[in-house]
Amino acid sequence: MELIVLGVVLFLIWAWYDEKKRKEAEALAQAQAQARAQAEAAAEAARLARINDPAWVGMELARTTREGDPQKVQGLIEQLPAWPTRKPLLRAAEWLAVLTHSAGVADAAGVEKEFTDRLRAQVESALIALDAVAVKLISLTHLGHEWKRLDKEPRRSLKDDAQALDKISVAAAAVHRELTEAIARGGRGGGAQALAAEQNLRALANAIQKLSQHNQS
Repeated sequence: MELIVLGVVLFLIWAWYDEKKRKEAEALAQAQAQARAQAEAAAEAARLARINDPAWVGMELARTTREGDPQKVQGLIEQLPAWPTRKPLLRAAEWLAVLTHSAGVADAAGVEKEFTDRLRAQVESALIALDAVAVKLISLTHLGHEWKRLDKEPRRSLKDDAQALDKISVAAAAVHRELTEAIARGGRGGGAQALAAEQNLRALANAIQKLSQHNQS
């Protein structure tokens, strides 16, 4: 009988201790979850504060594009004002991110490095031009403007930016096709293929130059 009583007592002590440890573990998990939520909220607040800084947006756009990750580019640009220029800016930046990634793949596949180096140089030039467009959007919103209330001249300027950005996207897509075909040929190129690649790269350079000149005028 005494053994039975002792067993019950020991079981009750074990059950109490086990329940205590379970509650402590739950409390710790809740505290950790709360801390993560607070950290995420603080990070989001900091990000929202930075998105209003034109200089930060430009630098972040360049950084995410150089990483070659279109999803990161999308996450950034979608925070900009939902004006008609935003979608063309997003498409152009996504294509430039794709080209950045593709250039690295092309190097490994044996595509002529002189071509991919010139492509990277064009991407860098494009980033400067895209930076100017993003800064323009953020700066105009700082002045309290909305798209429908903008004067005729700023609207025209932003529409011109959108058209130039669309041309960059078209040219970038063409260059990407050439890289894909060059990789499929084992990096070999020549004749008509080389000529087409040069023409598409030149078209990309011209589109970037037009956007740059427009933002400098």
